Amino acid sequence: MSALVSEPGQRGTPAAVVAAAVSTDPQFRLPARPQLCRGLHVVDTPDGVVIDGGAERQHLRGASASALRRLLLPLLDGSRDIAGLARATGWSDSAVHQAVATLYFAGVLEDAAQTVPPPEGDGPSEPAAVWMSRTLDCARVHPHSSHAALAAARARVRLSVRASWQQPLRTALADLGITDVLPLAPGEEAPEDALVVADLAAPRATVDRIVEESARRGSRLLLADERDGRVAVGPLVDPSATACAHCARGAVALRPLPPEEFLDAAPTPGAATAAGLIAEELRALLLRGEPVQSLGGRLVVDLADLSTTTYKLTPEVGCRACYPTAAGRDGLPEDGPLHYEHAVAFPPRHLVNPKAHQHHFRPENVGLQFERLRYPNNPRLPLPDASLADLEKLTAGAEPPPWPEALAALMRFTAGLRGPGDEGESTDPTRVNRWAPTGGNLGSPHVYALLRDVPGLPDGVHYYDAADHALTAMHPHTEHLGTLLAALGGEAEDGGTRPGVHLVLASDVGRVARKYGPFAYRVGNLDTGCALAQLALTARAIGLAHGLLDPHPLQRHRELLVGAAGPALITAAVRLHDEGSGSCR
Repeated sequence: MSALVSEPGQRGTPAAVVAAAVSTDPQFRLPARPQLCRGLHVVDTPDGVVIDGGAERQHLRGASASALRRLLLPLLDGSRDIAGLARATGWSDSAVHQAVATLYFAGVLEDAAQTVPPPEGDGPSEPAAVWMSRTLDCARVHPHSSHAALAAARARVRLSVRASWQQPLRTALADLGITDVLPLAPGEEAPEDALVVADLAAPRATVDRIVEESARRGSRLLLADERDGRVAVGPLVDPSATACAHCARGAVALRPLPPEEFLDAAPTPGAATAAGLIAEELRALLLRGEPVQSLGGRLVVDLADLSTTTYKLTPEVGCRACYPTAAGRDGLPEDGPLHYEHAVAFPPRHLVNPKAHQHHFRPENVGLQFERLRYPNNPRLPLPDASLADLEKLTAGAEPPPWPEALAALMRFTAGLRGPGDEGESTDPTRVNRWAPTGGNLGSPHVYALLRDVPGLPDGVHYYDAADHALTAMHPHTEHLGTLLAALGGEAEDGGTRPGVHLVLASDVGRVARKYGPFAYRVGNLDTGCALAQLALTARAIGLAHGLLDPHPLQRHRELLVGAAGPALITAAVRLHDEGSGSCR
């Protein structure tokens, strides 16, 4: 039986950890003159302070929460820097920095030092301006909400939509301060920097002309539709980040409305909802205050039950606009991997939401690195210690190292943890200190050893427990070992006369997916590559040769290897053998 165990967690991220992250991570920008976002509500609780109304409700706990509420929050009007706040509160600079970092991390501050002059014209309404301020942390693109107002004033939108959407869309966008919103007449060319909204219910020739113009000019285009009780927003076409206009057009159904219905300004039951959802998406696109739902996909809302379904849009494999390097190639690659890579790819830098980086520091994600796989009822065999000093001794020794010591070094530096006194040891209690780098420091690779006639080690299938630096026997019956070795290709060229040592790496993509979602498959394979690099360096140092084998035949024997609850994906298999003069014994 296997079990997943973890260290006891904590509620929230400690202020000291937040302050250290904000100070050292270049992706965080601490406000020079912190100002509390507008529209927030601060409520005292028995164990701290709740700040509500922002991107997320924040509950600050601890002995210092009441002092922060009483002394610091009233001073956050954007007129003081850290030193000024320290003088006003009587706190030390470091205490104020820690408190401001905590509030910034909580998403309730903007930087008054980054305020830009208000745009010419009416600008956003007062409720919209407050909304821009209190939702600033949804994406954390702007240091101050005045940047969103300026982006609204500069935005240009052209509408090729049914008449019943025109006025609701223009009213909703004007409330945000987006006033350059005009209908796109048939045959008219939109301005270079305008975002065109195209209704899929428009005449086919109109949609085709807009799509062709977007493809030719590389301009932005948002497709939308509303019919049969459903509203569809997207896909978005952005030449810097998404599939081209032709691929987007090919992925959606064109069903033009009769001309009289398309030109009828009388609102339909879903028109107001459709206009509101499109306006919300335009706000995210143009003001960058919230994540963009249509970036690379399509959002469909069922008006009956208000359920939401998201569809990913990926380029067609043969599209020369999306894959220009495919031109002139005899054969096209398989479409599955290409669709996956495009679906999980990061957007370009100018479309990245800095807020997303903060998920690395969430307690639930920090806690994932402490989870470990154990087989508590299985026999265990502690391995010899293997520090860097021990590895140097094995490398410098005149005699070849014994197999237990050689395997201990391979396991430790491939998928193990640094021990006390190891070079680079971290005393930070919030992270697990591994030898091999892994995505999110989650340690996704797990190593299983298939041993046959290895001096000093029992035959069978064994799991390497990195936390205890020990082998755990997986099966009492050695015929399981024969099944797995046969799947890997049977005996080696030596006919089985030398010790048989095979290492199989399996990735815990399920645990990685709890943090990275579908990107976990990519992270798990990348982690395996890093582990294999560590293994190759260590093997070479102690005089072992290694050869990569095809791991895929083992996937059908996964439960035989890792157990029912073990890692889901087998990613690599390695055969170790001595090189003659430097053979292990």
